[in-house]
Amino acid sequence: MPRRTNEFQDLVGMIQKATAPAEAKVTESALVAPSGIGQPREIDTLIETAVGPYRIVIAVEAKRHRRKLNSILFESIAGKYFVEGGVRVNKVVVVTRNGFTKPVIERAQSLGVELLTLKEAKSADWSRFRPFSSSFKTLPQVRNIAAHPPIPGHIAEAAAQRGRIVCAHGDRGSAFEFALRVLFGVVFRDHIDMVRKADEIAAGEPGGKTLHVDMPLDHPHVIRVDGTDLPLERFIFDVHFSKPHAATPIQPGNLFFQIAPHICSIELNPAISGATPEEICAEGRIVCGCCDRDYGSIREWAHKLVFEESLPRDPSIAMRFQQELSQSPIGQAWLTLDFKEILNRAVRFRSTDNALTSARITVHAVAATGQIESTDYELADRDGGEKFFTHLKAAAGGKKIDIVIPHSDAGPPEKIVLKLGDSS
Repeated sequence: MPRRTNEFQDLVGMIQKATAPAEAKVTESALVAPSGIGQPREIDTLIETAVGPYRIVIAVEAKRHRRKLNSILFESIAGKYFVEGGVRVNKVVVVTRNGFTKPVIERAQSLGVELLTLKEAKSADWSRFRPFSSSFKTLPQVRNIAAHPPIPGHIAEAAAQRGRIVCAHGDRGSAFEFALRVLFGVVFRDHIDMVRKADEIAAGEPGGKTLHVDMPLDHPHVIRVDGTDLPLERFIFDVHFSKPHAATPIQPGNLFFQIAPHICSIELNPAISGATPEEICAEGRIVCGCCDRDYGSIREWAHKLVFEESLPRDPSIAMRFQQELSQSPIGQAWLTLDFKEILNRAVRFRSTDNALTSARITVHAVAATGQIESTDYELADRDGGEKFFTHLKAAAGGKKIDIVIPHSDAGPPEKIVLKLGDSS
């Protein structure tokens, strides 16, 4: 790649200096392999840094043009990152000497691409492009609840599950609810210095800090379980203060969301009466009218027809579809293919073969960027154990996206829960 002017060389040096405190690696003219199949792509300046166990990548595209960067040139940049099989990075920044046209500014906003003039880039705070690493801290957790006198072993389990704390003032709740009353109504009120000290110690201890509470009751209480009242003179439990936990680093503002091309509708001709299209697709099979060969379900047959036969024969169709997807203002695209001369095929549905002469198959794909909201929270199980989660919410490509990421001190999560819904 030809060496850049002094202005752009200064920009690279300035980025290196700005990101040095984060121990970032800055590479000029970096070759990066895309996520799918293909040759490595060149990125003008690549910034790589780490947030905890996660690798964060920022791509900077510096373009020297005498005029404002237009849509054609911008889409050539966006196509490097925002199509299936593109280079995956956490943030794309485009720098040019003379600014950007209005359509480019609007398109960049929809994709979450940062636009800077060369002058702005030289005075920009580059550290803001690094994802923040949020942390979250749980409320003190109640554990190891016990009573004195001890509860007899043969009813201990029932008391733990169904027992109620009762006094002259009425039902004070389950043992766990009563412990929370004592914690926030007595311990936090009368021993706040001790609580603050335990909280400070927990911040520096991997296992946190535990306080033991053994509180005499100043008037008669009982544990009522299955019609039996058990005397309660002292209420005993532990309070655990946790060390703050690091959450998944989230790129501020944006989530890239993609659904690979897939078949969304199938229209068969002649139409089959007596059932809905959904029922026919769910139960029907495609068979040969000559030899009775089974070609699979209707969806399996349609998938092979589109993705294994039609598109490989004419790659230009797929290229146009990808271009439409990359330029779509809503992050979605549809491709309808007509198969007008289908020979020797029938739809076998509920033991009847129905001749098939033509079909219309529609393919759908999503590739969009949307604003992201991140919330960290914790749950406590029955035994007092803590579970930490990050909940991500975004709307992109006409979809509402909810992602729940559980966190573990042992390493990356084993499962991530994803829920999709229509944004309307």
